[in-house]
Amino acid sequence: MLTSPEYLLERIAHHVLGGSSRQAHQLITEAREAGAPATLLIAEVLFPTIECLQQLKHDRSVTVRGANMAARSLTGLLHSLAGEAEKSPLLDRTVLVMAGPHHTDELGASALAALAEVYGFTVFFAGAGLSMEEVAFAAGQLMPDVLLVHAGLPAERQAVRLMVARCQEVGLWPRSQIALTGAAVTENDGLGADIAAAGPLSALELLALCPEHRGQRQGIQQAVMPLAGSDDAVALAPEVVQAFLSRRGVRRTYLN
Repeated sequence: MLTSPEYLLERIAHHVLGGSSRQAHQLITEAREAGAPATLLIAEVLFPTIECLQQLKHDRSVTVRGANMAARSLTGLLHSLAGEAEKSPLLDRTVLVMAGPHHTDELGASALAALAEVYGFTVFFAGAGLSMEEVAFAAGQLMPDVLLVHAGLPAERQAVRLMVARCQEVGLWPRSQIALTGAAVTENDGLGADIAAAGPLSALELLALCPEHRGQRQGIQQAVMPLAGSDDAVALAPEVVQAFLSRRGVRRTYLN
């Protein structure tokens, strides 16, 4: 019998934060044997567990030793599941994957990169801790179709909004789509990105479905001082897109 993602999320978070790597691996093995797809386990169990760990680190609610143990366990689980995931046919699209501006590690971006490869994207991995100059240089050199950012900390929403605006200002956009996924994406605000979704599968679905979509340019001043009611500028996808996503169980998806 399949175990619910919520139960697995709770138990695996408990085990990895407690240093019980073997028990966490056992839970994943049992879920796989029960028929749970590796892609779903990465997206619905590991990804939110990683975001939970990142939030605990940000709040200083976990020791450095505990965070390092948890990161090691999650890295092992991610590599194992990524190797088992059934990959889609290769798309003629490239993505540059990176972590949000306040992330101190690249674990969430690594999970996102693994999922993008499963979806058939050619992935360039930038990791965490990049300056805006490094992002601009990498994007100018690689010329990716998509700049895909893991924005996993709600506290970094304003920094992410400013990063998106700067990417537009320095000319990375509109050639490259700017896409966000993670806990910083809210019900009503995609933070100025072309495509934004709280869940990684949702973001990848939209990127595959809407490769030509570009949103409105966000000025630096607007990013620094968002206007009251600016969430109204974030429009939902057209009816046909929403119907498609609803059938796939996708939620919190936005086209700017």
